[in-house]
Amino acid sequence: MSLFGAGCSRAPAELPSPASVDAMTPEEKSKAMEEYEKTVPSPSDPAPAEPMPTTVASKSGAFHERVHRATGTAKLVNDNGTWKVVLSDDFTTDAGPDLHVYVSGNPDPKTSPEVHQEPSADLGSLKGTSGAQTYELGNIDPSNVKSIVIYCKPFKVVFSVATLQ
Repeated sequence: MSLFGAGCSRAPAELPSPASVDAMTPEEKSKAMEEYEKTVPSPSDPAPAEPMPTTVASKSGAFHERVHRATGTAKLVNDNGTWKVVLSDDFTTDAGPDLHVYVSGNPDPKTSPEVHQEPSADLGSLKGTSGAQTYELGNIDPSNVKSIVIYCKPFKVVFSVATLQ
């Protein structure tokens, strides 16, 4: 799968090094990300269909924009003893380089350090820019998770956040 998820087969332009991203101003980061995104077509395929847990959500929240648009909801559910993050059927987000799904102890992170507020975990690459998706929570205590974050790793940018309640 490409850096932009399902549906993209062309190789994107080279990403800047982590050190050069760290040295960028917010404006330079935004411009670099825009230029990078121009090199890759937008994905058109939703995430592969997955069986969805049938349990009731422990916590849920609607996605709201930080730097890029996202719609739909995220839920934290217990599926036969395994805690999972479930993105709704109507989930959509803009494409971006190397998008990941994170859980955070911060209810509304705006910056990379806030995303990494404990408990924080990278649940893996975003499976697609639309559609239902499930990610296992692992050994994170679900009672301390305050938000689900769509996060661009190379640019350390918070795309969107679902604050859990």
